[in-house]
Amino acid sequence: MADILITSTGRIFKQIDGTLAAVLLEMFPAAVERVEREQPAPAAPRLTPRFSITKALYSGKIRLALHIGHEELFYTGPAEHASNAFGGGLRTPPDDVIAQYAAAMKNVPDPIVEWAKRNDAKSLDPNVAQNPRR
Repeated sequence: MADILITSTGRIFKQIDGTLAAVLLEMFPAAVERVEREQPAPAAPRLTPRFSITKALYSGKIRLALHIGHEELFYTGPAEHASNAFGGGLRTPPDDVIAQYAAAMKNVPDPIVEWAKRNDAKSLDPNVAQNPRR
């Protein structure tokens, strides 16, 4: 297979049979030229995922982080669901990272329970007005 260029029009015909291309080049050397094929671009390097346990800068939440190239994804849910946090496949965190995340999450209080404790404490306190708008 060969690529040929018609010099008068600048048109390129790709993947012509080698024998036909040789005949055309022999018969019309001024009108037909062989075109060298461009080498295919090298394949992009395969990006390997990296996992880490981080703490959010402003909220302070502990989170499981996935780093792939320049992309960062975060998971802040329960440790039981961390294996499917990023969609599975190559994005599944290793078991030791999940164990580290579970250990870090043990000491973190549940925000819903904390909110309920604060609101129940306020409703039981006689010094706090129940409905401040009235």
